[in-house]
Amino acid sequence: MALTRREQKIMYLTVASVMFLIFNTYVLEPILDMRSETDQMHQTLHTQVDRSLTTLKRKKQMQKRWAQMQQAGLSSDVQKAEAMVYRYLEESSQRSGLQLGSVQPDRLITESELGEIDFVLSGTGSMRSVTEFLWDLETAAIPLKIKSHQLGSKNEMAKAMTIQIELSTVYVKE
Repeated sequence: MALTRREQKIMYLTVASVMFLIFNTYVLEPILDMRSETDQMHQTLHTQVDRSLTTLKRKKQMQKRWAQMQQAGLSSDVQKAEAMVYRYLEESSQRSGLQLGSVQPDRLITESELGEIDFVLSGTGSMRSVTEFLWDLETAAIPLKIKSHQLGSKNEMAKAMTIQIELSTVYVKE
């Protein structure tokens, strides 16, 4: 049985279509999927490299800061760390004119290599003395961190302010 020319064209087109579908399913789609996965992996790795380079750039700065903190008083003795903070708070309150009412330490138990001591303190003074005291705490050379603070006024004119601060320091555990 001989096929007509039209039937031969239809058969060739059908065979070509089936071959293209098989080629698309088993060759082309997997290659395109692998390419998109490779592109995603490239983007992820590029982001990680950028982050790593940024970390390496900051390493020198952080090493300098760590050395300053160690020289300024990062201690391995808990009592020495507490005394250092008491002394700094006393000096800072005298410089700023803030009258400290109470300072209460609280040693926290941590699992890390660094121990932490919290201090809760309260004081009274003018708005200027309170802001100077807070600035001293924020820019301290010793390792201090202000965790929270509350600011209040004794009267409506806000000439006498009260402040309660929770701050912490760290020390190296032995």
